[in-house]
Amino acid sequence: MEFTFIELPKFTKELAELKTLTEKWVYFIKNAESLEVVPENINDEGLKSAYEEANVQTWTQEELDAYEYAFMREEDERARLDKAEQKGEIKREEEAVISMSENGIPVELMAKSLKISETRVQQIIENHSNK
Repeated sequence: MEFTFIELPKFTKELAELKTLTEKWVYFIKNAESLEVVPENINDEGLKSAYEEANVQTWTQEELDAYEYAFMREEDERARLDKAEQKGEIKREEEAVISMSENGIPVELMAKSLKISETRVQQIIENHSNK
């Protein structure tokens, strides 16, 4: 069995000189406590995530609270946008069914064209008729 030895970067070696992913990880492990930003030459998603997580570990409680609050607000906004998008899709679907129905298109053809069930088409037509 033959082993390959990798030259490990020296502590003083500049990040720009690090070429392999292994060298970059070793540098990160050795210097994680003192690193404050993600270096520009890091293109590995796992290593980027490690740098970001190490950075979070140095935050004050106030900074962590602000980050968590911002994250929750972002998630809430994403959920609102998703819900609005779903409502818009349902409205377009209903408008299409009503228009097709008014033009005498058979239920089977509407369902197939809109990629929805015939039951859903019937529900839309019935709801529109009851208004």
